[in-house]
Amino acid sequence: MQLKRKLYELGLNVNGSNADVQFVTYAMTDLPTALDNGGVDAIGIHDPVAYNAEKNYDFIKILDIGEDEKFSKEYCCQAYVSQKLITNNPEGAAAYARAIQKAAAFVQACPEEAARLQVENGYMPSESNDDIVRYGEILASLNYEPSVSLGKETFKTSFEDLQKTGDLDPSLNLDEFIKKVYPGIEGVPNSITYDKDSKVFTENKAS
Repeated sequence: MQLKRKLYELGLNVNGSNADVQFVTYAMTDLPTALDNGGVDAIGIHDPVAYNAEKNYDFIKILDIGEDEKFSKEYCCQAYVSQKLITNNPEGAAAYARAIQKAAAFVQACPEEAARLQVENGYMPSESNDDIVRYGEILASLNYEPSVSLGKETFKTSFEDLQKTGDLDPSLNLDEFIKKVYPGIEGVPNSITYDKDSKVFTENKAS
């Protein structure tokens, strides 16, 4: 989706019979091989897979959403719960949201420690301590500060762009989607910060 948004911004047609690019689907682990073998001209993958692909295949990076002016102020990812959970168990939905916020706040404040924990617990592959250092650098380069309001803004901008590219029906109402996707749930702050010295989480209610 981000690549389509960027290509559209650059004046390329990304959908339909007259599209300037064709998108094909590969399994995540097969993407580096497909590019290396010439099966595709470019691939879109997330870190640390992208980092490992650059390291092992000497690929050229053409778009990094953590550095690009258009995307660096947005969130690359968002976490969601089902509408059913919100309706039937709002306390559970709120608890999940706060847990995600705390995890993100910890990564924002302690990217190196977060990278070490990921590797030690088997969530990330690592061949050497250099990989852990690089993972920490990747985490530090992204905005992990949790914010419901920034999440809304990212969703809004993406929604509008994808209507322009033709990936979303242009007749869909953005305000209705925002109300559904970002309902006010009691017990969920706008953001949470973490102080690594005092090891204290602080909730920010303002939105």
